[in-house]
Amino acid sequence: MLVNLRYGYYKPGKENKDMFLNLKAQLWWELRDRFERTYEHVNNIKKYPVDKLISIPNDPQLISELSQPKVETNEAGKLKIESKLKLTRRGIKSPNKAEALTLAIAKSNVSTAEVMSRRGRLI
Repeated sequence: MLVNLRYGYYKPGKENKDMFLNLKAQLWWELRDRFERTYEHVNNIKKYPVDKLISIPNDPQLISELSQPKVETNEAGKLKIESKLKLTRRGIKSPNKAEALTLAIAKSNVSTAEVMSRRGRLI
């Protein structure tokens, strides 16, 4: 199944390295997918496991920040999120709460012990 986006095509199952410029873009896309699944689930379009959905507080700043960064593509067609510099040029502050949310939903395949050992620290 191909989904036609304004910026190209997204094929479920496509490898992340082929679709996203960096981890930031990948995390924002995962957040976008969670909102889309939640919408479909709540509106009885399609059912999903609860751990694939999202619920956020009624926080006007967070809601505003989630809608501000634009999705762009690079020359290779990979998705990227508008840089903080570009946001600033448009008069928009850094979306700190929205970025914290993307990090909160990120899946980690690396244990804390591994991260600390890579930094040369012992736990």
